[in-house]
Amino acid sequence: MRNRIMAILMLVFMSILPVAAKSDDPLVQAVLDEDIVTLKLLIESGSPVDGYQKKGYTPLMYASEHGELEMVKYLLEKGANVNAADLKSGDTAILLACVSGNIEIVKLLLDKGADISAQDKKKQNALMGAVYSGNTEIAQICLDHKLNINAGNDDGYTPLFIAVDKNNLKMVKFLIKKSTKLDIPENEGLTPLMWASDHGFIEVMKELINAGADVNAVDLKEISVLMGPCWTGKLDSVKLLYDKGADIHVKDDEGGTALVRACIQGHYDIAEFLIKKGADVNVVINKGSSILMMTLGKGKNDIPKLLIKNGADLEIGDKNGVTPLIASAYIGDVEMLNILVEHGAKLDTKDKFGHTALMIAAMAGKYSSVEFLVEKGADIMLKDGKGKTAYDYAVTGKKKKVAAYLEEKMIK
Repeated sequence: MRNRIMAILMLVFMSILPVAAKSDDPLVQAVLDEDIVTLKLLIESGSPVDGYQKKGYTPLMYASEHGELEMVKYLLEKGANVNAADLKSGDTAILLACVSGNIEIVKLLLDKGADISAQDKKKQNALMGAVYSGNTEIAQICLDHKLNINAGNDDGYTPLFIAVDKNNLKMVKFLIKKSTKLDIPENEGLTPLMWASDHGFIEVMKELINAGADVNAVDLKEISVLMGPCWTGKLDSVKLLYDKGADIHVKDDEGGTALVRACIQGHYDIAEFLIKKGADVNVVINKGSSILMMTLGKGKNDIPKLLIKNGADLEIGDKNGVTPLIASAYIGDVEMLNILVEHGAKLDTKDKFGHTALMIAAMAGKYSSVEFLVEKGADIMLKDGKGKTAYDYAVTGKKKKVAAYLEEKMIK
């Protein structure tokens, strides 16, 4: 079951920003040092205005990214190529200026003929850069120049998706006002609302929902908007989505529901909320396991207790017929065994191979499980499909302490 949050969104423009602190190019170094005097001396002495890094970042690119307006003016006056692009990334001066939020430089570059429609190698454009920087004025300039508000980069991230990732409510409102489409998914099928919900960006969620975002959208694995925050533990997101009509019963491509995801992750508060709202505690996923089965052996029994308290079927087994009692016996969780027995779990239920909980505990050498089951009345003499008893398995498995205990009980 995929966790959307595990595939952390790489900030789309991190690779676009030059990080050089030192450069072999003296002109670039002058820009990095914010030393316009040296820059002018070098150029007046015959250094190429576009620097020595052929097909790489030019002094103009660095000056544009670093907000060096006077340097940008000077370089342009000296004939710097306003549309030079880095061969590897495709970055241009105006892209860098937009990403950095330098509106005066953006305007200057445009006046000098910069191509605002240019894209880098990842299909990231000036509008995406403006959104990343959070500058609505630059974003408006981009829209005025007819950049597509709904275009996505190579990963499918639209300007709205980027604004949501930055949790920038102002930019989200701006884009919605400019009629952006709300539910365009990125390449894995995640919508902006899904991303906001997963991260608990409540105000952004409200803005998207009020504008008409689909609260029941699903990604490529049929994981719904609601399932995301159930996995990441964002109770406020879950409550908001439920109040706005999210379906708590929908299943993903593995047969899991929102409750399944909350329980697997141990989010008690979310599981309790969903159960109170009518979530099915007996959902069985495609692989054959119930929610209760999937929550055993996690080190804490608060979720299994919650499920049992609310009617979880204690006899639903997995594809091999292993029931919660059998699983708990194998784990050696006597606390869970006691809870199950107290709530009516059948002691001698067999899996598809004919193994009882006692047999499984004997095989695993779980003395405490064996002792508990026998004391509660498990049938020591039952045989599996091969005609073997719990004692036989303890002997063949060299579980001496268990074998001795069972032998003593059989004699009595």
